[in-house]
Amino acid sequence: MKSREAFATALRAFGCLPLLASGEAAAAASLATLLSHEAPISAEEPGLVRLVLPPEVIRACRPDLSDLRVFDAGEREVAFLVESLRLDEVVEVTQTFDPQTRSLRREVAPPERGPALTRESYEIAPPASSPESGAWDLVFDSAQARFVREVTIRSVGSGGGEPLAAGEPLFRLDAYTQRVRIPLPPLGPEALEVEIAGREGFYLEPRFRFESGRRLGSVAPDSVALEEIGREQGDGKTVVLLARPTGIVPALLRVETRTGTLRRAALVFDEQPGSAGAPIGGGPLYRVGGREGASNLMLNLRPARGATLRVEIEDGDSPPLDDLRFFAVIRRPVLVFELPADPQGAVAGTLRFGGGRVRLARYDLDAFAPPARSASGEQAEALSLLYDPSFVPLARIGEIRANPRFDSAPALAFAMHAGAALDPRAFSHRRPIEIAPSPEGLSRLELAPEDAALLRPDLGDLRVVDAEERQWPYLLGADDRGRDVALAVTEAPPKHRQSRYALAFPSAPLRVERLVLRSSAPFFDRGYELRGEDEHGSARSVAKGRLVKRALHPGPVEIELDAQPVHALELLVDDGDDAPLRFDAVTARVRLPELFLVAPPGSYALLLGNPDLPAPRYELERVRDVVLAASSNPAAPGRLGPNPEYSLGARLRGEDGAGGLLQIGLVWGVLLLAVAVLAVLTLRVARQAPPRAEAGEDSGES
Repeated sequence: MKSREAFATALRAFGCLPLLASGEAAAAASLATLLSHEAPISAEEPGLVRLVLPPEVIRACRPDLSDLRVFDAGEREVAFLVESLRLDEVVEVTQTFDPQTRSLRREVAPPERGPALTRESYEIAPPASSPESGAWDLVFDSAQARFVREVTIRSVGSGGGEPLAAGEPLFRLDAYTQRVRIPLPPLGPEALEVEIAGREGFYLEPRFRFESGRRLGSVAPDSVALEEIGREQGDGKTVVLLARPTGIVPALLRVETRTGTLRRAALVFDEQPGSAGAPIGGGPLYRVGGREGASNLMLNLRPARGATLRVEIEDGDSPPLDDLRFFAVIRRPVLVFELPADPQGAVAGTLRFGGGRVRLARYDLDAFAPPARSASGEQAEALSLLYDPSFVPLARIGEIRANPRFDSAPALAFAMHAGAALDPRAFSHRRPIEIAPSPEGLSRLELAPEDAALLRPDLGDLRVVDAEERQWPYLLGADDRGRDVALAVTEAPPKHRQSRYALAFPSAPLRVERLVLRSSAPFFDRGYELRGEDEHGSARSVAKGRLVKRALHPGPVEIELDAQPVHALELLVDDGDDAPLRFDAVTARVRLPELFLVAPPGSYALLLGNPDLPAPRYELERVRDVVLAASSNPAAPGRLGPNPEYSLGARLRGEDGAGGLLQIGLVWGVLLLAVAVLAVLTLRVARQAPPRAEAGEDSGES
């Protein structure tokens, strides 16, 4: 949340957020204009109430609920307590019972085919009483690291009636993939017979334990469907991009698929503006047939901050999962506050939220943290009253609507101003861009490979101008984005049992971090060298090793590079006495800069290509965290082309004109000096040459 706190702090510093004083009518009225949505709330009686926030409210708010406020019927701000800012599930074990084992039987059934079936049967004593809440689970604790069993549990006094659990799967495949807990219905005083069967050639010999637990908090987790905005499948992997609404911070990611039995590894990445994705969770996804409980399609996540989640599922040689969908599992926050009655006796107020322009409120109720296990005395009693849903009644929320008093001006309006004018004729190329309206005034643009090829390595010769040729400040992302670019492959005739492949870029130079080679050949294992060429055609070795494709792994072959700029690549492959390889496709994973622009909607242009230009300096860099914390919309780029107004003279004059005039003066001075030197040398040569005798004079003297 550091960037978001910096965002709010800087907005206040620039006068975009008023300093809010709780209880003051003028401050409350000003506060209401900063919240984008509202909904009426009501209760049966005045006093302490609980309000469960619906998903529509959570989506519109910031993750920390900082842009959410409660107002009473007189439009005065009401202090509230968020019951839990933790959105993940917490289970607290409240009772444990260790049963006595009364008898044990073991047997081995002769197999008709395959391994022998082993059975072990235990008779255990039930708990002396029912749990305080819920029902008992029977937990199996075995020293075996890996096992698969079926368990049947019967009541000894049931006379052969319906078992309490029949053929329930019990397994441990690794630390993540296990089921060692079986839920039970309400138990009577009769002993339990637990039968464990398996075909692994050993007995499980478990220790038993009854456990009963309850979830902290009164509101069950909710699942919110996440919108899929992109998907790629290939190379044994499925990559899905999911849009994350601002207020939805999933504690778990639930996966749904129509594929039956499965086991796939999955990773989840948080993609934030201006940076590469950071891993926030993952683990195995598995399902064994259609048995209830023999599955895990949940991924635990750390808090996400970016607007996009990237999910990578390892398919291997298996087909991609069928009808794949994703859901964010969240715990709906609960507000606890005191709602007074108005003069007419009605208990009502207004919930206002959204907009992302209000700092986190600091109320005295924040001191009431969730109850700790060691709390005691009057403090513990006060905490239990706040968190006990049977004591605090629920308030109702009405229809959600847009707040008519909301000020919709962009949050980054303080930074939205043009910079100094410049001469566009000094740039060799130009690309038009269109900026659409953005809620916060921030747009983003990923530069294309042909853009990067025209720019200096430090990108200092890039400018954004409007129709009046005024500069508009921008920021470059901290980490460049990756993109796959197809390369043209030209095979040269082999020499000395070595094949050569020229890999041409669509534009150069490019910073390549990975080369992906696809070939229909079922198997090969050959040495290679990859050479990179600079702008002068000089080559250097950038990678060496072996190109290996196994028959059972038909995916492409990848070569990792150091992402240094190169103008072309040449691949040399040692064929020995084998035929040269044929590559169906070659792609390069390249790093491309991402640009963030604070500007009003309209038509702009990227100016590129002026190696003599000093890098720009914008004060926007000083509030970088503030800008990148805001939401952004993509800008629409036009076609890149030569600048029709390009002038070498304008380029020589430079950005401010003074340095350029000095350069022009020096050039003319050198030219004049050269002319003067040539003239002096010519005169000297003419004076030193002997006079040529005339033909008539010579004949007369004779």
